[in-house]
Amino acid sequence: MKLYFIIAAALVSIGCYAQESKYIAPCEEKVIAYSGGVKPFGFDEYVKRCVTISEYNEKQRVKEKKTSEWAKNIREAQLLNQMDTIMKAKGLTDNDLPSCGLDIGNPSAEITNEQLEEVVFCLSLKKLDTKLDEASPPIICKAIAKESDVIISLSSESKFGRALNCISGDFAVDLTPCAPSGAYGLSAPTGSADLIRVANGWRDFEDHIGGVVGSFVSADQLSFTGGFAGINGYRQDWEFSVSRLTGNGQLKLGKDRAVKYRCSKVEQKF
Repeated sequence: MKLYFIIAAALVSIGCYAQESKYIAPCEEKVIAYSGGVKPFGFDEYVKRCVTISEYNEKQRVKEKKTSEWAKNIREAQLLNQMDTIMKAKGLTDNDLPSCGLDIGNPSAEITNEQLEEVVFCLSLKKLDTKLDEASPPIICKAIAKESDVIISLSSESKFGRALNCISGDFAVDLTPCAPSGAYGLSAPTGSADLIRVANGWRDFEDHIGGVVGSFVSADQLSFTGGFAGINGYRQDWEFSVSRLTGNGQLKLGKDRAVKYRCSKVEQKF
């Protein structure tokens, strides 16, 4: 009789445990599986031990997740503070953020700390020399053949917190032909084709539809590229380059046509 009550008490204990834990059924299956498909001697004790271990592991995972979330939030706050400090020091605004890959126009977009780190790095590279009074004198290029003149202006204006280089000519149509040095200017696909943002590399305008102009400046050469980005990718339509040492320039239109130019600085009259 005494043995009967001991067994009954043990079964009640296991039954209560089962009602309180979601791990009881999986643990029963696990113990049986590990025992070759049969209930081993001391089955209930093995199950209880399995449940205890499983619940402990779950608590540890929850604890680690909370700790990870806490660390993530701390890092996010640090990065946002760095962004704010850099932007204030350089006089940048929210309009400069899209050029660094931060889509502030989409509040529902999820932003990771890795993306914030890229934005902070991009902002730190932005130059302060965006004042118009630092602009170089314009450069005029006259074609050797019967073509219209080309005018190049370096740091002639600023937008999105960055100095822009611009080029004008009959070939630069349906876009705003301006871009920062070593970067790209992206124009709206319709209307007056205004400059809507700048991109640091071609990967940054894979989702863009509209005109694209690139500006590249070195000690011995100036070059501009222009084309259109659409659903099938980017297509370059023209490239204008000029040697800063000789003044010789060339316009490439497509793959077959090239026009020679002679370029020189223009002294402004007023």
